[in-house]
Amino acid sequence: LGDAGGGKCVPCPKCVEYGSSTPHSFPLKATWDDMLDKGGTLGKSVNCPSCKAAGRFPRIKLSTIVPPEVYVSHLPDDDKGDKSLANTLTAILRERTGLLVWCGVATGVAEPGNIEALGAIERAAVVIPVLSDAYLQHQGCMRE
Repeated sequence: LGDAGGGKCVPCPKCVEYGSSTPHSFPLKATWDDMLDKGGTLGKSVNCPSCKAAGRFPRIKLSTIVPPEVYVSHLPDDDKGDKSLANTLTAILRERTGLLVWCGVATGVAEPGNIEALGAIERAAVVIPVLSDAYLQHQGCMRE
């Protein structure tokens, strides 16, 4: 996508799933900016007005609308500064390339209920693990 999606739109996945002839379209750039404003977390949601009007549950997870182009993975509690390195790398990639870059915590993938992280990793064009001895010894990171 580059340039954080530009003027592209993404159809609501629920509208598509239910076979709506006119699915709501989320503007990719605005949705991406909304996700960053909410802290860039994978589990945040937005409302789909078409789903609401059709009587469906309107909450759509941002991770299903805005898949990452690049996913930076790291251990959260690594005392070697890997989290800081991952956050810095993410910021630089976002600023200099305009790509949709997510920074995720590797241990979250192994946690039950963190399907968004695993889905983001599967849909990303590039995954960048911030490697350390602890990362390589962590069971969740190896699942990734």
